[in-house]
Amino acid sequence: MTGGYTVRTTLDPHALAAAKAAVDGQVPAGTPHVADVLAFVAPGATSHPVLAMAANRTYGNAQGQSSYGLPYQPENLGAGSVYKIFTAATALEEGVAGIDTVIPVPPSGYLSPIYRDGSGHPVPVRNAEQGLAPELSLTDALAQSPNTAFVKLEESTGVPPIVDMAQRLGMTSLGDPVSNAPGAPSVADRAKAEKQASFTLGVSPTSDLELANVGATLASHGTWCPPTPIASVTDPNGAPVPISEPACTQAVDPGLADTLLTGLSHNVGPGGTGAAAAAAAGWNRPIAAKTGTTQTSESGAYVGITPQLAGASIVFDDSSSPRPICDGSPPRSCGSGTLFGGTVPARTFFQAATGILGNAPALPLPPVDPQYLDVRR
Repeated sequence: MTGGYTVRTTLDPHALAAAKAAVDGQVPAGTPHVADVLAFVAPGATSHPVLAMAANRTYGNAQGQSSYGLPYQPENLGAGSVYKIFTAATALEEGVAGIDTVIPVPPSGYLSPIYRDGSGHPVPVRNAEQGLAPELSLTDALAQSPNTAFVKLEESTGVPPIVDMAQRLGMTSLGDPVSNAPGAPSVADRAKAEKQASFTLGVSPTSDLELANVGATLASHGTWCPPTPIASVTDPNGAPVPISEPACTQAVDPGLADTLLTGLSHNVGPGGTGAAAAAAAGWNRPIAAKTGTTQTSESGAYVGITPQLAGASIVFDDSSSPRPICDGSPPRSCGSGTLFGGTVPARTFFQAATGILGNAPALPLPPVDPQYLDVRR
């Protein structure tokens, strides 16, 4: 009514179409209990443009729709072992391990001195896979994802630094209060105060957009920028209108970020938890990636990182009474879940990313920094 602003977004129609086709293709919109969300962010030293966000739910209040900001607002079921990225990054920063360091893999049922219930009693840490090697390099541990190995690694790093690392790399909503009660602590503060060893297993509320931006931070040589969908705003006269956003920061040492990408690069190789989905999509590019699955398969996640594109998919039960999810066509609620990060979430990511990247050159991951290959203390 007064002349109007012109707002130009960073959203890419081609990327949006590919993302929407992927979430709907893997989990049709009317599928009860199962939401599939996807976000892609472009890395960069001065900004992290949001290229696409999509969900299989149409926005609205009817059956099968959602008025919840699914691609960007935190979902409460967690992202599972994707959070092991933060434990690995902390281990590299503190010097307790490098990507080539061989770390112990205690057997399933391991009783860690820091993994306890609310009454202080030890809780057995279990692995999704049996018959794992008793030791793995950190790179292979990220690919095969044994829970016991990363809880054991937490014993050396401590839990609070891992929570801080998650926030630095992009999980900013961990600073939100755990409830609406006056003076309620943040999710991060509670995890640090209680020394929640389960943090590395991805039990915290998680924003898919923020998870994609973690990938963009690592692909930007450790530079965090807020994920933004706004390219510019101009007033009726064409003059720029300032946009208030947090400044970009160097979240971690560039060499650490570059080396960690190589540490995450075995995910689609032999034995990697994303290998089947990558092969089915005909993926032939270097990629750093991590899968995650929560304990009862009520949610699963996949993060994929290339030099040009970072993305994340989370599949979860978005009902008021979450249940385990079984993989299938379509995925469904079931008594004992078979959803893993390497199934529906990984397939969603690869279907979309293959279409988005198209014929773009297959760029290599950055070279490693030798100081982050092994123990430094």
